[in-house]
Amino acid sequence: MGNENEEKLSDERLREVQTELTRDCVAGDIRADFKTLADFKRPVLNLMGYACRTVLKARAINLDTGIVGSFSEIGAGVAISQVFILAGHASQTIVEQKSMYAQQASDWDYNQGIPLKSHVTEDKLGRMLDRDHASAAQRQRAEAVGGAVIFTIADTVATHPSGGRGWLGLRFQTKDERGKVDENEVVSHVRMLNPDTYEQQRLLGTFGVNLIFACYQYRDNPARFFASLMDDIPDNEFSIEEIRLRGEALSGLER
Repeated sequence: MGNENEEKLSDERLREVQTELTRDCVAGDIRADFKTLADFKRPVLNLMGYACRTVLKARAINLDTGIVGSFSEIGAGVAISQVFILAGHASQTIVEQKSMYAQQASDWDYNQGIPLKSHVTEDKLGRMLDRDHASAAQRQRAEAVGGAVIFTIADTVATHPSGGRGWLGLRFQTKDERGKVDENEVVSHVRMLNPDTYEQQRLLGTFGVNLIFACYQYRDNPARFFASLMDDIPDNEFSIEEIRLRGEALSGLER
């Protein structure tokens, strides 16, 4: 499972990445004690094959009580929430999690039980974001999650030895100094080029973590924002075919 050259979470590498993320995140939205980021069971994470930086990004978000999230993943896209769970403290972040493989179940939730002709479409992604972001926001209000901002990440993906593809989107809130909440959105179409379907899932999980982290940490730095989406993802194994941004918080990210 995984590549022979995959990175192991050694103490030295943990310190290196901890220093890197601390430097990058001084001015960002995520508020986490980076001194505690390395406090998890490395053997489990080594087994899953995720890069150290990917795991620590997820853990940083988990440790910030001002950010909570909803995960909606259909087909092979269940890898994103998996990273947050493995990184530890996910109970502080995940307010709602939905993972579906059965097409009938997703038809019931997102198309009133009427079978869809295709499940890996932008239309399906839009239905997921609309329904599940509203549901998570309602749950947040009901549970009074301390004024936290909320994000919903959704994907509908198919893997295949000849190459996988999928639509992945993130709808997320930001709050200005006056407490005004804005809704923002990123929609992307991606291809996974590694013939190993397990590796395709892992690449998608890494991309999902990178996207959430970038939207909360790097949106004031366009070059770093777009470059970080491919952190720890080989160019020849994953391709961002299309990406669209919407919202006040993303208005400065012109490519």
